[in-house]
Amino acid sequence: MRWGLIFILACCSLCDCVRAEENGPDALPSLGCYTDSDSQRDLPEQHQDFKLVSKHYCLDYCRASGYLYFGMQSGTWCNCGDSYGRYERVSRGECNQLCPDGATGNETCGGAWLNEIFPTGVAGQLDDALQNKDWCLCGNAHSRQDRLPESLCDQPCREEPGKFCGGVGVNMLFSTGVPHWATKGGEKIGCFTDSSDRDLPLVLNAGQMASRQHCWHQCVSRGYAYFGLQAASFCTCGNVYGRYGKLADDRCSMTCAGAWDQTCGAGMVNEVFSTGLPEWTDRSVIRVGCFVDAASRDLPLHRKFTDGADRFSCWQFCYQRGYKYFGLQAGSQCFCGNQFGRHGRAGSDSECGTACHRDASKTCGGSWRNEIFATGIERMAENAIARLGCYQDGSVRDLQLLHEAGSATSRLACWHYCKLRGYRYFGLQAGRYCACGNSYGRHGVAPESHCSVRCPADDRQTCGNRYKNEVFTTGLPPDW
Repeated sequence: MRWGLIFILACCSLCDCVRAEENGPDALPSLGCYTDSDSQRDLPEQHQDFKLVSKHYCLDYCRASGYLYFGMQSGTWCNCGDSYGRYERVSRGECNQLCPDGATGNETCGGAWLNEIFPTGVAGQLDDALQNKDWCLCGNAHSRQDRLPESLCDQPCREEPGKFCGGVGVNMLFSTGVPHWATKGGEKIGCFTDSSDRDLPLVLNAGQMASRQHCWHQCVSRGYAYFGLQAASFCTCGNVYGRYGKLADDRCSMTCAGAWDQTCGAGMVNEVFSTGLPEWTDRSVIRVGCFVDAASRDLPLHRKFTDGADRFSCWQFCYQRGYKYFGLQAGSQCFCGNQFGRHGRAGSDSECGTACHRDASKTCGGSWRNEIFATGIERMAENAIARLGCYQDGSVRDLQLLHEAGSATSRLACWHYCKLRGYRYFGLQAGRYCACGNSYGRHGVAPESHCSVRCPADDRQTCGNRYKNEVFTTGLPPDW
C-alpha cells in the first residue's frame, strides 16, 4: 500500500498525484523552522546520530515509526511527532546548522533548539483531486461542498495536453484505488471508561490529525487488535479492552480534531474499534521448540525489554522488522532471525521453563535457551522477485528511500520493508542499508563483483557495497 501525502503538492499531470511520493525527501516541502523547549518537546520522540543525520535519514526513521512529521535539530538530532508548532516559528534561515559529514552536499539540519520540520507522508490515502491545473490535493473524505457541473473543470493539465485538471477553486476528483480503512476493520465496539492505568496501553497524541482512519493506521501498523479514540486528539491501541466498564454511546461525543464528521471519544473515555487484526491468542504463530543458544547468537537480532518480555511484545518486535522467527530467552530477552538451530535442540522442552516477566502464565525460554516461534510473516516469494543487478548510487539516491537495517539486513528484511511501503524495487547497500524506489539505474551499472559485502543477518547472501545497490523487484505490479 502507498501511504498518501498529507499536504498540497504542485503537480503537472494526473499520474503525479499518485506518484508524488516517488520524488523522495528532496520533494518534501519544509513546513518551517520552529523553536523547541527542553521542558516539553514540540516533537516528542528524539533520536541522535553524530554521523548519519540527514533529511533522508530522519524521514526514514520517523516514517518507520508511523509519525506524521519529522524535524532536524542541532545537526545531529531527528525528532518525530504527530503535531508541531506549540512554540514560536522563526525565519527558516535560522535553521542553518550543517548536517554531519557524509550527508548530502550542504544540507542543513535545523539549529540549536530549532527544528526544521517536514511531513513524513504517512497518512491513509483514498481520494486525489486536481485543481486549477497546478494543484494536486489528497484526502479521505469529500463532498463537504456542493457538486458542480463538469464544465467548470475546464483547466488543461500543463503536462498532458487534451486532459483537464480541475478548475479555478474546483476539484476534479478521482479514487486512487486504495481501499478505505473501514473495509479492513473498523467495526465499532462501543464507548468505554479509561483510567490512569490505561485500558488500551499505547497512547499516542495525534493532535490535529486525530481521526478514525488515522488511529486505525497507527494501531494496525503496530500489530494491535483494537484501537480507541479519546478526548478528540488521542489514539489508543491494545489487544484487550473493557476492564473499567462500558458506557452509553452518547458519552463518546467529542468531535475528532482531524475529522469534523466523526466522534473521538471524550475525556478519559475510549471510543473503541477493531483494527481487523485477530487478537493475539488467535494469531497463526507456531511454536517450533526449545533450542540451545551461545555467545555467537542463533537468532542475530536481540532486544531486552526493560519492563520484561512476553510473547506478544517479542512477536511484534520481530514481525515489524520482517523476520520469520522470534525467540524468547530467560524470561526477558527477545531474539529475531530467519533461520535457527545452529547450536542444536535443547535436551527437553522443560529447559524453556522460565516464566515470561510480563505474563507469568506463559514460558519465555530459559538460561541460554531460546523458545522459538514462527512469526507468521509472509515469506519472500522467489518466483515473484528477480535480481536486476549491481548499480551505482550517489548523493542523490538512485532508490530514494534509504533505511538503516543494521545487523538485521538481509534480502528478506529489505524486501519486506520496501514491499510494505508500496515500492516496486528494493536494494541492499553496504551490508547495512535497505533502499526502496520505483525506478533505478540513474547512476549506471556497476560490476557484479562490486556487490560483494555479506549480509549480517544471512551471510550466505550479498548485500551490495558502499554506494552500490544490489537491486531486486519486490513483486508489486507497475503503477498506472
